[in-house]
Amino acid sequence: MLKSRFRPDFLWEKPESCPHELELYMLVEENLYDFAAQLSCSQRKAADACFTACMLSEFEGPLKKFGSWVYPYLFWECGILGQLLYLEAEARGFRGCGIGCFFDDPLHETLGLKGLEYQDLYHFAVGSPLQEIGVVTFPAYGK
Repeated sequence: MLKSRFRPDFLWEKPESCPHELELYMLVEENLYDFAAQLSCSQRKAADACFTACMLSEFEGPLKKFGSWVYPYLFWECGILGQLLYLEAEARGFRGCGIGCFFDDPLHETLGLKGLEYQDLYHFAVGSPLQEIGVVTFPAYGK
């Protein structure tokens, strides 16, 4: 369904090392570090990550079918996926981080999504931990 809603010039190529049963596809082959940071309110963790996931959900259909109570449920589902990404990253020696501040309209525009059929609900970054710049740790008690 997403392929018919996204821009027609996307590649939709399965990466060579990707397990067949995973529905992961390369849409464009280019450096998107700065774009990832821009989408995430200029947060460097999105640009510096090994990868950043933007979670899209069917939106208008579930709201019409089930009513407004389904709205927080959609975010709950994204949170479950974020928790799985966090645990898998930790198990492999990486770190995961939910990104609470992001711009959905530029992502929708880039993907070619129109209307409210799908909505960008949550972003998540996975990568190696970096020392926080500007954070200094001092001993608890001076001599």
